[in-house]
Amino acid sequence: MDVHYKVIEDRRELGASRFLRYKVFVEEQKVPECLEKDRLDDGSIHVIACRGRRVIGTGRITAAHGNAKISRLAVERKERGKGLGRGIMLELESIAKRKGVKKIILSSNFQSIPFYEKLGYRKRGSPFVECGGEVQGMTKCLSLSPSSQGRLQD
Repeated sequence: MDVHYKVIEDRRELGASRFLRYKVFVEEQKVPECLEKDRLDDGSIHVIACRGRRVIGTGRITAAHGNAKISRLAVERKERGKGLGRGIMLELESIAKRKGVKKIILSSNFQSIPFYEKLGYRKRGSPFVECGGEVQGMTKCLSLSPSSQGRLQD
């Protein structure tokens, strides 16, 4: 069955996305549960990767100081290495471009830095602690088409 990517539209999809994030971040990566769901969740645009109705990947994009922040990228363990993370990132970047965002920022754990570098992200600053673990800030400048319009909500 093919994979499709979409913006979350209902509570079932949001619940499935949060369940997957719980499995990846809390159970696998040992992020404290109280830090996994944060204040950015409600104001973010969430994208999911689905095989049929099953959510197998997720990520979100949020306005942050005139730029956009991508976070909470997660792919089901048995689905990793199949390009789903890349697909979710491209979908999130497409949303950012349509909204007129010029720069995306994100925080990467050290093992994921090469993944983001292949997508054009560059390290910025020194490593720092976020959600109980050391991460590296990364950034990517977007080229905008003349038809880009709108803004992500602050």
